[in-house]
Amino acid sequence: MESGEAFRYVRIRSYNPRKGFVVRRFHDGENLFEGGESPRWSKVTAARAEALAKRVQDGSDPECTTLLFEVATDEQRQAIDMDEELVRRAAVRPGTSAAAKPPPLDLTQARSAAVPPERDSLGDRTDVSAATFGR
Repeated sequence: MESGEAFRYVRIRSYNPRKGFVVRRFHDGENLFEGGESPRWSKVTAARAEALAKRVQDGSDPECTTLLFEVATDEQRQAIDMDEELVRRAAVRPGTSAAAKPPPLDLTQARSAAVPPERDSLGDRTDVSAATFGR
């Protein structure tokens, strides 16, 4: 990748069934994105972020318009994380501690050689049916 290439950060929207955000994990054929109550940001190329930004929660329902991913620049990501941290700290009772958020994953590098493509059990799926709903 070129050093001048633009990057974005993406994450699955926080699990919230009341708002229609029900996907906890999504595998797009290259990477596994994990969400849940505290989703983790992943660094991707701008072109890939644009493609992921169009994904909806239920790809099998043509009427579904609830987007699956949040897409942000580095500055936007930091502001969102700071706001969420303030909310999390306000919700913590005295005498307990809030778990720190993990750093974002860098998915801009080539796919790990640890899982050769021919051994990947999910193959080349790119639809939302590859996602795991609930636990």
